[in-house]
Amino acid sequence: MSRPDDPHLAAFAAPLLALALAACGGGGDAAPAAATGAPLTPDNAPAVAAEAYKAADALYDSGSLGTTQLKEAQGGAAPLDLVRLATSRLLSLDARPATEGRTTKAVTTVSEACPGGGTSSATFDDADGDGALSTGDSGSFSFVGCRFADVVLSGRFAFSGVVVTGTPSSPSRSIAATFTFESMTASGPAGSGSASGDVSIQAAIAGTARQVIDVALAGNSLTVVENARTRTLSGYSGQLRLDEGAGSFRYAVQGTVSGTGLPGTVSVTTPTAFVGTIGGFPASGAMLLRAADGSAARVTATSPVSVTLEVDANADGAFESSSTLTWAQLVGA
Repeated sequence: MSRPDDPHLAAFAAPLLALALAACGGGGDAAPAAATGAPLTPDNAPAVAAEAYKAADALYDSGSLGTTQLKEAQGGAAPLDLVRLATSRLLSLDARPATEGRTTKAVTTVSEACPGGGTSSATFDDADGDGALSTGDSGSFSFVGCRFADVVLSGRFAFSGVVVTGTPSSPSRSIAATFTFESMTASGPAGSGSASGDVSIQAAIAGTARQVIDVALAGNSLTVVENARTRTLSGYSGQLRLDEGAGSFRYAVQGTVSGTGLPGTVSVTTPTAFVGTIGGFPASGAMLLRAADGSAARVTATSPVSVTLEVDANADGAFESSSTLTWAQLVGA
């Protein structure tokens, strides 16, 4: 399955969904909520690790750019690209000429046809009436059967709490906003994925052509449903750097994950940020998962192809079992 070819997305950043933190390194200072439920074991660790990684991937989509054919073969859902979709759509308001409907009226609604059929629309509440995206503005985006290549978008997301510095032509600028997703759905040949919940971002953008984007994000709850499997990321925060010139990404995430097939709620931290080439899986970095009883699993990227999964089932602080998997095997667990 090919990636949706949305010119607004491409204009924002060919690298991934852009929405992570201005500081790129660890998983942040705040500790995730306490875990609850059954322990982690060598038997359930692969499935738990897969669900935790996919929960973060709904935000960052680090792997699916280059592996959608593989995901399709495994029955994976269409990528949601939540951060890039939301942030790039918001920034597209600034690039839209007034002749397309953005005027100094307080509230405007603009609709357009999607490349492969269907429609998308934006409702823009221009708080200061300046006809541009600026601090204090709010609005929403809606999609009705909006097709890009073989992926169809449906649903709605709103934005509020906008804070903007700079302009589209500035060598550097920043934007902050809170997004609320209402059954945002991406459907493709392999299935569908939908998302509901909230995420707040602070993005620093340097460059006008080959951009470097640093984003800080946080949210109360984000629930993703992919082909009847549900996972919820709660009390979360994260960091991401996308360097379009270098073609690289770096991200970290922390919070709790619960959902289908998981032994209760599992805490997630990223002691070493994931780093890789845009369009591929992480080549380095580690994610730590911990259950309520202290049992833990650690996912360490050893290359863009392989990953090491370690398990501390008796909660003594030592990982007594270790296995090597490909990223494809882990994601398909």
